Amino acid sequence: MQEEAKKSVDIRQNMARLRELRLAKEAQELRTETSKTNQHARPKPKKRFR
Repeated sequence: MQEEAKKSVDIRQNMARLRELRLAKEAQELRTETSKTNQHARPKPKKRFR
């Protein structure tokens, strides 16, 4: 009985840890996506000499 209770507690802790990691990853992806859209497209430098 105690083993089953310990297993269930361990599973819940692992699920909470994985949820935090997933949320952190999603937040990081959202930040990088937002920063990419905020950057202005730079014109290509013109070649002056050949």
